[in-house]
Amino acid sequence: QFRDASQVDERADLFSFGICLWLMLCGHKPYRVNYEPAPLPAPRLTSGEAPSPVLAEILRRTVAFDPAERYRDFDELRRRLNAAHEELFHFPCPFMELAHIDLRADSCNNRAVSLLELDRQEEARRLLDKALTINDTLEEAIYNRLLLDLQSNGASERLRRRISVAQQIAEHPDWFADLAAYAAGQDHSLPPYRLCVPKHTAEIYREGQLAKAARDNIKSLFAAGDFEACQEALLAAWEHIGFRRDQTFAKIYSRLARSGRPGQLVGIQRLAILSSVGRPIQALCRVPGGAALAALTKEGRLLAVDPTAPGRRPAPWPDAPRRVLCLTAAENRLLFASEKGQVVIRTFGRKAKPPVQTIQIKGRITSLAARRDGLTAVGCEDGSIFLFDAAGKRLAVLQAPESGPVSALALPPRRSVVISGSADGCLRFWDAASGECVRQTEAHALPVTGLDLAPDGLLLASSSADRRVRLWDVRTGACGHDLAAHEETVSGVLLTADHRYLVTAGEDDLVKVWDSEFGRCRFTRDGRGDGVTALTRDRADHIIATGHQDGGITLWMLVRRLEF
Repeated sequence: QFRDASQVDERADLFSFGICLWLMLCGHKPYRVNYEPAPLPAPRLTSGEAPSPVLAEILRRTVAFDPAERYRDFDELRRRLNAAHEELFHFPCPFMELAHIDLRADSCNNRAVSLLELDRQEEARRLLDKALTINDTLEEAIYNRLLLDLQSNGASERLRRRISVAQQIAEHPDWFADLAAYAAGQDHSLPPYRLCVPKHTAEIYREGQLAKAARDNIKSLFAAGDFEACQEALLAAWEHIGFRRDQTFAKIYSRLARSGRPGQLVGIQRLAILSSVGRPIQALCRVPGGAALAALTKEGRLLAVDPTAPGRRPAPWPDAPRRVLCLTAAENRLLFASEKGQVVIRTFGRKAKPPVQTIQIKGRITSLAARRDGLTAVGCEDGSIFLFDAAGKRLAVLQAPESGPVSALALPPRRSVVISGSADGCLRFWDAASGECVRQTEAHALPVTGLDLAPDGLLLASSSADRRVRLWDVRTGACGHDLAAHEETVSGVLLTADHRYLVTAGEDDLVKVWDSEFGRCRFTRDGRGDGVTALTRDRADHIIATGHQDGGITLWMLVRRLEF
């Protein structure tokens, strides 16, 4: 069949399948020599009986020497095999449609391994990335992607940490122990790439039926309004698959979260991987009034990203300055600053008057913060902080020239307090009315990189280039926890609304979730983006977004047990 290479297509595989089918059903091959055309004998089953008409047709057409006489593809053959099953047993074959089981990630991984054997690394890398987009917990693909990076780029400290994280949560930690040994130079032989072992059809069918039953039960309980039982069934089914990405489970959980009060954290899921913006991301925030995200690259480009369409390319923000320095959002306002000292405030909503407002100051802007009541704080490179009301009127100027650039700002609700973090590592608490610094704390050894306030304004989290995160009581200034959070600069920090959990992201390419009461790390995940450089909340408290050094954006879901 390979003598005329131009004629080789999927129907050549049908011929090979047909030979196997003859061996299975008839006990012998149809031809003495497969590649020499010969008359096809009448098929007889191993029992000596003649096959049914449909089965006889299948045996004849699959091994026809002329490709045009074979079935067009395996889909057509599957339908005829199902017809043969119905002819024999009077009901459709249960394996005809293997619903609720997605084997695409396994297939992508195994194709990637084949390409790696041919030294086609870039094609293999794309397939492994696709596999992890479909199933981000597929251990073989995680292992192979790390091994490929190790083989291509060498054993960087960051890659070693990623291997260590993967080993901590792996079902096969010995695989990653081999990678770690090779990366450390303890083993000089390259570990093998790993294939996903094909599952038996009966096992696939059984898993599919169980998955279908679980989904039907969850949907039924949700429709009946039995949220407690629905949650129990949902979490059990989700935990069974390692909280990997599942659209049905994520959709129902988000609906349940609207009615329930969040409790104990049980898992973290990579909800979606959005199209890369193509450049390292400096800042990220949700655009008020919709699902879009605003992404600021380190080159100063402001882009709009649509999370509802992961494949859609990010678009330039309309009317944005040529170079944007910083970005933030609050309630119904999006704020960004240009290199010419101009702050643009875009207000969303029908009653927004005016929809676009600008504030002009002297000096290079390094940070922004805004509050629901319209208060805006602008931090500058010379250590000064400008305060403006909702109408754009200047209220005060706070000055600490010895601090260096103001790198982060926070505005507690309903209080005349401004909190700033600076390049000197200090936190300063200001009285907005008098302009006085009422408290100064040497919080970090290196510049502060982020501040986040709990919604009630009582708990503050600070992150720094010194790789640490600290929690503070805003009323007393006392440090509650000092966390050695990451191995490189901590690029972002977020507190959940109930103070119970803290999310940190670092340039070591890790995302961590901490118990803020006891200061323990509950979950660690690999960012898979060459360093996490930005962290922000999405519309719901249980969804966050991270921006990465490679330009990628990832949505994460914090799965918490809900109280109804």
